[in-house]
Amino acid sequence: MIDPKSVLNEFYNLCVEARCDFDLYRSLYENDPRSAELCVNYAPYFFNDVNRIITRMLVLHVCRLTDPAGGGSKANLTTNYILENFQWPADVQDRLTHFNNLLKAFRAKLEPARSKRIAHTDLHSQVNRLDAMGRFDKGEDAKFFVDLQAFFDVAYRHVFNDRAPPIAVGGSTDTHMVIRAVKKATLFDQCHRCDESDRAAAFLDFERR
Repeated sequence: MIDPKSVLNEFYNLCVEARCDFDLYRSLYENDPRSAELCVNYAPYFFNDVNRIITRMLVLHVCRLTDPAGGGSKANLTTNYILENFQWPADVQDRLTHFNNLLKAFRAKLEPARSKRIAHTDLHSQVNRLDAMGRFDKGEDAKFFVDLQAFFDVAYRHVFNDRAPPIAVGGSTDTHMVIRAVKKATLFDQCHRCDESDRAAAFLDFERR
C-alpha cells in the first residue's frame, strides 16, 4: 500500500491546481463584471475562447478529483481512493464520508458534461444538440472548493497530526495586470485626436483611479 503521506501530498497538488484554475476563472469573469465586459468587448474571440477552455478544465478538475477509487494498476488518486484505501478511526471516517458526499453531489451535476461533451463526444447529445449540461446553482462551485478543503483538512490532520495547508494559494493569478492593460489600450484607442502629451495625461489620470 502506498504511504498515506505521499498520497495526501500529491492529492494536495491536484487540489491546488484545480483551485488556481477556479481563481483564474473568477478573476477574469466574476470578480469585476464591468472589467470582464470590457475585456470581452475589446477582444471577444480571445476572452470567449479562454472562458470556454477554463470552464471545460474546471469540469474535468471536479470530476477527476472525485472519480471512483479504482484498483490495482487502474487506481485513481481521488477523494474516494483516500476514503476507501486507508484505515480511518470511526469519527474520521464519518467526517470524510460527510464531505465526500457533498463533493459527489456537486460532481453529479457536472459529470454528464464531462462524459458526453468534454472527455468524450456522445453521438446522441452532439447530433441532437441537447441543452447545455453541467448546470448548477450560483455559488455551488465555490462551495465545492470549501468542501474539498474541509475533506483534505480532516485527512491531513489525522495523517500528519498537523494543520493542513490551504489549497487556495495567495497571488495565484495576475489577471489584474491583463485587465489593466486592456483598460489602458481602450483609453489609447479612444484618444484619436490626442497628441503624445494628451495621451500621457490620460494614462496618468487612469493610474490615479
